[in-house]
Amino acid sequence: MIKSLKILMTMACLVSTQANEINAPLILGKKLTPFWAQEYIGADLIKDELKKIQNLKKIDVAVIDIGFEKDHINLTEDIEVPPQLNGRRRMIGDHGTSVVNIFNGPYGITDQLNLMSLGRVNYNFLYSYYWDTYVESNRIPRIISNSVGWSDNQDIADIANEAFEKDVLWFLASGNGHPEEETSKVERESKALLIGSFSPSGLTSSDTQNHESLLVLAPANNELATIDGRGRHSLFGATSGATPMVAASVTNVLSFLPKLKHHHVIALIKKTAFKSVENKLGNERMPGLFNGYKFFKVAQRVAKQCPNQDKTCLDQVIKDREIYQFTKTKVISCKKFKMTATVDQDETLKAMRTSAFLGNNEQARELACAYDYIGFEKNAQYFRFITSDKLDLKAMEESAMKAIDEEIYGISYYRYRSHYSDKYNTYIKEHKKIGPYFKESLLSF
Repeated sequence: MIKSLKILMTMACLVSTQANEINAPLILGKKLTPFWAQEYIGADLIKDELKKIQNLKKIDVAVIDIGFEKDHINLTEDIEVPPQLNGRRRMIGDHGTSVVNIFNGPYGITDQLNLMSLGRVNYNFLYSYYWDTYVESNRIPRIISNSVGWSDNQDIADIANEAFEKDVLWFLASGNGHPEEETSKVERESKALLIGSFSPSGLTSSDTQNHESLLVLAPANNELATIDGRGRHSLFGATSGATPMVAASVTNVLSFLPKLKHHHVIALIKKTAFKSVENKLGNERMPGLFNGYKFFKVAQRVAKQCPNQDKTCLDQVIKDREIYQFTKTKVISCKKFKMTATVDQDETLKAMRTSAFLGNNEQARELACAYDYIGFEKNAQYFRFITSDKLDLKAMEESAMKAIDEEIYGISYYRYRSHYSDKYNTYIKEHKKIGPYFKESLLSF
């Protein structure tokens, strides 16, 4: 079990309009709430609503990674916790521990899981070992979260395809090698559900290997709050962090809608997503931005209309456009928020976010104003981003140049160089402060 951790800000108070002990990340001078990623998918709102639902089912979940730390994981049953190894040398299992804590740690997304297996795959053949163990025990996980890539290993893809036949939802990180690397054909053509990462501003993370085969982009980047292998609050992310964000959110939905199939999950997530930069640039086949709260609310409607959860009903209802439309509630204005007592601001922000997630763009704009007012300009930027079908490429270019001046590596604005003016390329080439390696890296996007 996780050892005690002194935290004043918890999932019950995500936004933190009050003082807390966790530093807010600062990106290009704009402050970001520490639990921005959980906020962006409505994780706190969903947890609150799940408490009102009776007869929830615990979902069997397996996490496949490179090693874990037992003292800093919330185990739900007595299972083996394999440590991270380098040869025979014992390492601190930061990566795997961080992933598991995104599921059910102190800032976790779900309480609706049986954590039935933690698999260490420091060798590829171990995928087969764990899968055979599940089959032989006659207990197969409903969800597998896999934040370690397969490269071009067809044997692993074959296992994932076999898992698909047994109704397993296998979530896989798309990789963080852009622009040098692409997700392998083996991974793209498998039955795994590929997940990418987006940044606090809503832009695709600079290193995410993005393509049309991805299911969705989830908030992670390099600022996703979790617990590391030493039990400390840490910033994690990239596609390794984005993957359990989505897998845990699906776990919540399966707890009341357990008969959802692979194609149902794909349809619900895609149809509830916000538009990504790539969508706004005209490629509708590219993944959108994960909207966990709307995904959850639409799933509730599906459950109500299909009480027996038979496939014919599920197929029909999920295709119905009307199920994705929500009546717009009265807008809570930014002016009203500013007059709200400090102790009530968190609840007001929750109400504003609830409406914004369900498609009320006017509310999202007022929410952005409220975030600005309490000093979280980066969150405000995101909620303005999701309300507009157009991109401010000039502002993006200016942000990229500011990041270059500050010598910041791996910021999402760099990714869109091909859409910037010639001035941007000249700016990089003639910059006096940055070295040749950084210049080459910037020009490779």
